[in-house]
Amino acid sequence: MLKQQIEYIVASSIELKNEMNKQLVTKDNSLIGASYSLGVVEQRLIFLAIIEAREQNTLIEAGGLLRIYAQSYARQFEVEKHTSYEAMKRAVEGLYEAGFSYSKVDEKSGKIGQYKSRWVDKIGYIDDLGCVELVFASDVIPLITRLEERYTAYELKQVAGLQSEYAIRLYELIIQWRSVGKTNQMPLDELRSKLGLTKEYPRIEAFKRRVLDVAIKQINTHTDITAEYEQHKQGRMITGFTFKFEQKKMSKNTKADKSEGKLDIADIFNGLTDNEHEIVLATANKYLNQKKITDPMHKENIYKKAVKERWGLEEVDKQAVELQLQNERVNQEIEAERLAQKSKEQEKAKQQQDNEQFIYSFEKLPATEQREILKAVEDRVKDIPIVNKQFMANRETAYKDIMFRSYFKIAMNLDID
Repeated sequence: MLKQQIEYIVASSIELKNEMNKQLVTKDNSLIGASYSLGVVEQRLIFLAIIEAREQNTLIEAGGLLRIYAQSYARQFEVEKHTSYEAMKRAVEGLYEAGFSYSKVDEKSGKIGQYKSRWVDKIGYIDDLGCVELVFASDVIPLITRLEERYTAYELKQVAGLQSEYAIRLYELIIQWRSVGKTNQMPLDELRSKLGLTKEYPRIEAFKRRVLDVAIKQINTHTDITAEYEQHKQGRMITGFTFKFEQKKMSKNTKADKSEGKLDIADIFNGLTDNEHEIVLATANKYLNQKKITDPMHKENIYKKAVKERWGLEEVDKQAVELQLQNERVNQEIEAERLAQKSKEQEKAKQQQDNEQFIYSFEKLPATEQREILKAVEDRVKDIPIVNKQFMANRETAYKDIMFRSYFKIAMNLDID
């Protein structure tokens, strides 16, 4: 009997150690299904605090302080340390004011009770240490530490890449159905409440486009599942949603590489040209060597950051911008020439049309009036030798020549362009 108890204790310890190494976020399903609105940074602080709480079980039982360092936040969520701390500080106020609503079975009566609670009793930060300290509210502690049958656990890395607060919440809501791969139908109002939406996106089109579609896309890209939703209607009105999901398949090579701490650099650098790949990789490796970073996860985060921020490609990008500007200038010049040519053609066409109209108008005049106009033009040009010579050479058809058009219009009392 004693031997069995010892074996059970050892096995439990090993299992607990493995879970802790995996950085598991573990919550009672009452908390998973709660209704609340928290930003991305606030939720991330909760995740890190939950992991810290499980590692300090005796301290949590007494309601002690939990400390989250900016370095830990930066490593887990792939951001700079100083950026992490500033984000954590900004989240302190929001997390202190935030609360949640949840339902839980009353132990004495067996009836379902509806409750409201704050997340923390106290929260603050220490600039010199670059950390945030918090004390979970008394209602929260049993929901993250004293877990029995109804709880959901997932690795922190699964939500680390999610940038939408709705994506994080939706992942939690559907992952608790991991064993069946499909959720129950969630009424629209209930789903909105659990996602922390009150007045935001009241139109169903906006709710699907700005909340569900964005969340599903991020979940499918960054987590271990591929999900989709099915909408349910009463008549023409959407009344609820069901979410189906599948576990992504991991290749044997990928599993082996992860277990051995190897990085798949090809995937990280996918999307760069060969030249860009070499430059970014060399710049990142130089940084890793300078900082003496050897941890595989930390190295992977640095490589991803280097690709995202295009380390070492400043000159390449500068040349690309200059080339683009040069191409734009050339295109602008070509367009200006095209417009100028078009304007000339339009002006020429207009002149031709005006000329034909004038000739038609002159030829419609009585012969006597035409002779009078010709005589008036002759009188006007007789003192201009060169013009007079050309006029007299073609006197009878001079009205067709644009050279004499202004003289004819004056004689005919017409406006001169």
